[in-house]
Amino acid sequence: MTALRLEALSLVESLPEEKILTLINFLRDLEDRAEKDKRLAMKKDAFDELETLRREIPNLDYDKELATYRAERFGNANFG
Repeated sequence: MTALRLEALSLVESLPEEKILTLINFLRDLEDRAEKDKRLAMKKDAFDELETLRREIPNLDYDKELATYRAERFGNANFG
């Protein structure tokens, strides 16, 4: 066991019983925050990867695109 762990155990052993619950809650909170930070970092990495795939789309004529899609999808149905 490392000297740091031995020191931590010594400090815990010297705490009164009522303070140990506070310490346990603090350690659990610390662990939860670390897990949240890890999940957030994963989400940020995924977003950054998506950002690298993003590219500019030339100016589109949305009405023309819609008309083309409708013609492909529905044929000559009347949408006028």
